[in-house]
Amino acid sequence: MMQTLKITVKILFFGGLVGLFVYELLTQEPPDQGDLIDNTVTYTVTETVMPSTSIRITPSPEEVVASIAEYVTVPDGGLDWKTFSETKSIPYSFEGDDGEELHGVRPEFPDDLMALDGAEVLMQGYMFPLTAGEGQEIFLFGPFPVSCPYHYHVGPALVMEAYSQEKIEFGYHAITVRGRLELVPRNDDYSIFYRLRDVTVVSQ
Repeated sequence: MMQTLKITVKILFFGGLVGLFVYELLTQEPPDQGDLIDNTVTYTVTETVMPSTSIRITPSPEEVVASIAEYVTVPDGGLDWKTFSETKSIPYSFEGDDGEELHGVRPEFPDDLMALDGAEVLMQGYMFPLTAGEGQEIFLFGPFPVSCPYHYHVGPALVMEAYSQEKIEFGYHAITVRGRLELVPRNDDYSIFYRLRDVTVVSQ
């Protein structure tokens, strides 16, 4: 189960990168046709000039955080995802079971989050399913929808594991949930920073 989850997370990560690359290609502005071909009557050579384009695969952290408000709102009495974005990712190395040197990141939480460890919180976000079924008991939760080009290579500061005692139906729309926030100071397997326990849906 753990190995399958690791593979699934890696597939989602690289799938997100490929999805963003395709998205960037499809949304490039087409060049003005008048700039491509010399259409004068007396020409003897047709010259095609392709404009240089720069394709940026990964958005900057500032762009990602600035775009959160386009996808989710902060429920009354709820937490803002921007608070989570302030968690720093600290690289570290550790030795695996076979003696191989492995690398991960661990969180450095801001004081605002440290005070909420173990507290019941209210948040709006999107489900990222980890199984093929419609009902999900364990899923990823974040501020961007599955169809968004930013998903889910935003880094662990903006993704949390969510656990529900009852299956929650997956959808592409934002949902508001209530749960108990658990800060994870170190997770060698997936570099998870947060878990949301005992999740219940407040509104869909």
